[in-house]
Amino acid sequence: MVTPDEMRQFALDCLRWAELTDNASHRDLMLSVAKRWMNTASAIERRGADGARLKSEDLRNKLD
Repeated sequence: MVTPDEMRQFALDCLRWAELTDNASHRDLMLSVAKRWMNTASAIERRGADGARLKSEDLRNKLD
């Protein structure tokens, strides 16, 4: 399973790629993906702090 810290690292990779591209569409896509990685990491941590178990169904719904 991917940890929230790894998800944040993926987000940072996306931000780096966004900085490197000259294509506005690619940049927007990478920024969007980075945001989703960060939001997902935060959601997992919030669920863990509440003592709730994360179900893959819940995660899929949040990503839609």
